[in-house]
Amino acid sequence: MSNRAPFQDSGSQRNPKPSQVRTSVQHLDIYELIRRDLSYGAFAPGQKLPIRMLAERYGTGLMPVREAVQRLAAERALSVVANKTVRVPLLSRDAFQELLTSSLMIEKLALADAMSSGIAIAEEA
Repeated sequence: MSNRAPFQDSGSQRNPKPSQVRTSVQHLDIYELIRRDLSYGAFAPGQKLPIRMLAERYGTGLMPVREAVQRLAAERALSVVANKTVRVPLLSRDAFQELLTSSLMIEKLALADAMSSGIAIAEEA
């Protein structure tokens, strides 16, 4: 039988240090900033994005940028090539066509929804 109190930390699962928590928060902030800049076209397709350059741009250290880049690469918002070079992915003609088709379908649905809502509102008045 163990002399430890129930729920006592056994040491194998330690609470994160404040610096680790801060890095996690920074990673989320940097992730959001890079994602926003990607969606607004701040980086050109095919452009190399050195980790140091991103760290300087967002005023943070290398680790939060690396974590954010890993997450964005997993989402295919960035591509990482064999020598760990980070790039903004190029959009193929097929991917562009798929994006355009999807956008048009969404616009049609939104228009149909707005028209049916407008008709219902006009009928109630």
